[in-house]
Amino acid sequence: KPPEEAVAERAQERLDLLIAQDYEAAYEYLSPGYRSGVTLNDYQRRMLRQRMQWTDATVTQSDCSEDACKVRISMAYAVYGAVPGVSRFDSKAVSTEDWVRSSGQWYFIPSN
Repeated sequence: KPPEEAVAERAQERLDLLIAQDYEAAYEYLSPGYRSGVTLNDYQRRMLRQRMQWTDATVTQSDCSEDACKVRISMAYAVYGAVPGVSRFDSKAVSTEDWVRSSGQWYFIPSN
């Protein structure tokens, strides 16, 4: 498969896992370098403490060089407790993610 197609499929799989709140499976999509410094338990705790929850997400574009891609995501999300008196705030956004190929597989590189 061309890199754009392969990374788009893998990125969408990860997004679907985040929406399902399957953080253990989503962890496997993180780059090996990131996982070497952040344990699964730490990642799960961080994800569970977030006020934001993804409610929908779709890969809309991927632009790749040989071993790196920028993946554009259209997403919907809910933020809990962000505004006093409002328990849930729903919004939409577009985001760009960085992905790299390592040992033949594509991995997401978190920005933080």
